[in-house]
Amino acid sequence: MIDDMTAFCLDMHADYRCQHAGACCTAGWAIPAEPVVVQTVETHFRTAGRLFINSTSSPDDPPIVATTASGACVFFDQKHDRLCAIHRDLGHAYLPSACRHFPRVVLTDERGTFISLSHFCPTAAAMLFSDRPLRRVAAPSSLSFDEGVEGLDARGVLPPLLRPGMLTDVEGYDAWEQAGIDVLARGDLSADQALDVIEDATRRVEGWRPGTETLAACVRRAFDRARVPDSAMPSFEDARRRLTLAREAVPAGLTLPPDDPDAVSRWPSV
Repeated sequence: MIDDMTAFCLDMHADYRCQHAGACCTAGWAIPAEPVVVQTVETHFRTAGRLFINSTSSPDDPPIVATTASGACVFFDQKHDRLCAIHRDLGHAYLPSACRHFPRVVLTDERGTFISLSHFCPTAAAMLFSDRPLRRVAAPSSLSFDEGVEGLDARGVLPPLLRPGMLTDVEGYDAWEQAGIDVLARGDLSADQALDVIEDATRRVEGWRPGTETLAACVRRAFDRARVPDSAMPSFEDARRRLTLAREAVPAGLTLPPDDPDAVSRWPSV
């Protein structure tokens, strides 16, 4: 079993650093602020304007960060390098917890802590085009934080279902997750084909029963035998059409991921 103090991420996410795209700062989200954040920030930014708004639903709810008429956070300094004024003046430690952690998406279970990134963040989305191998690696402290990261804590709860009436175990589930990543990393399959392989292997695993073979061994055998679909590689024009639809769906004012000049040659592996 993996040490539960270990933090993992995908290799392509390991170098994540905020590039001040501003998508999260202008999304209009209700960001709760902890008492120490409110006190420190209001002491530092002495202004006539409201920096935090008290909740109207319950007096026990934390105050939320105020926004402008456009929905942007009042601390988003668009005119000066699109920086957060709290981060710039007081440092990372005095950001509201939601801001410190975004775009991290975190799961902690008996295997360790797993950190992914939300692709709502344009910087994280651009990392999808990385040439780094798709593999699970130890997360650097810049992602995992010395004080730890917040997220879904699944320790001590039942593992995912293998099928109705049968649970997976930690080793078996981890083997399935790792095998799935390995399939997605293959350069000879489109994304749709890779998902078909994972589905075929998963269907085979669903029939496992306790006995002489461990679930992890069954998973590895199922992925070794999984059928590669005979479907033809989708055309680039079909991929371009779907990409165009996705880009057109991005709300006005948010930063689009950059165009890839080598998309024609690179798209099957993406």
